Amino acid sequence: MKRMTCIITTLALATVLTACGGGGESQETVAANASAPLVKTATVIAGPDTLLHTITLLDIAEKSYAVALNDAGQIIGHYLGADQQLNAFQWQGSSVKTVVHNGQVSRINNHGQIVGWQDLGQSEAFLYEADGSMVQLNALGGASRALAINDAGQTAGRVTLGTEKSFVDQNGAMQFIAQEIDGYASAMNNNGDVLILEVKGSSCRTLLWRNGSLTDLGDLGGGLTMGRDINDAGQVVGWAQTASGDYHPFLWEDGVLTDLSTYTGSFGAAVAINELGVILLKASDVTGERNLLLEQGVLTDLGNFGSSYAVANDLNSRGQIVGWMSDATGVMHAFLATPKG
Repeated sequence: MKRMTCIITTLALATVLTACGGGGESQETVAANASAPLVKTATVIAGPDTLLHTITLLDIAEKSYAVALNDAGQIIGHYLGADQQLNAFQWQGSSVKTVVHNGQVSRINNHGQIVGWQDLGQSEAFLYEADGSMVQLNALGGASRALAINDAGQTAGRVTLGTEKSFVDQNGAMQFIAQEIDGYASAMNNNGDVLILEVKGSSCRTLLWRNGSLTDLGDLGGGLTMGRDINDAGQVVGWAQTASGDYHPFLWEDGVLTDLSTYTGSFGAAVAINELGVILLKASDVTGERNLLLEQGVLTDLGNFGSSYAVANDLNSRGQIVGWMSDATGVMHAFLATPKG
């Protein structure tokens, strides 16, 4: 039970980063030239896990973690400020800027547009443009969180109006989708396909919204499915509970849900998939927890990237991976893993 609790806590981190609110400052205090923390970069040289990647620590603050990145290598994530408030950053190369104070970010597209939310009395979804301007999205009367964006600038997320509602927004025109569903949009691709997590008591199921129609992705016997990512080919990855209570990673494609536990064992999750179909996996067993890459049936064990513990959250089509890792003192730092060669 302890190991199960540990991995679910870890696997849930990716969901928490895109599903929990935060923040409190007024929008007027948020600006493109907001005071930004100083970045120091360093390459980790330790252990066999670093043989395939160059590891860069994004020492943005004492505690930080990376959430997502785009194909240009722009990274978004969070850091804990001196006032113990959670703030969001954007990092590229050796430059960093604060996107929002007392708020969170969830996704960045290939044009550098970022979505997230900020607490302005209640959580309010926003779109942060590549030029540093911010657009507060119309919440349609409820608390809102923007959780996904595609390269067309369409955003998707959740609005809380007694129950959860999914929205899609483009150019400030917000509309509800799948209004009969108590749930929320969690991911989308460039074709406008949206993953919706339907709330089922303390559990949830994953639905695909495509051209106005809903498809239930099915399950692995335990009822719960957590869709995490979808690419332009319509491939969906995530994790699901089995009848025995284990958690297995899955790949859904063309109506078929495939159990990927062959690669991870009884406790695992698929946390991201890129446009080449490469899947980022997390696994836990009696030997510990590790990060994995699955490409055309070939599994690469990334371990913990040379650290004592690491959580990978996202990968891009260049094979770069972001997440957070623990240092020798147990403090977590955002990292970027770039393939060598």
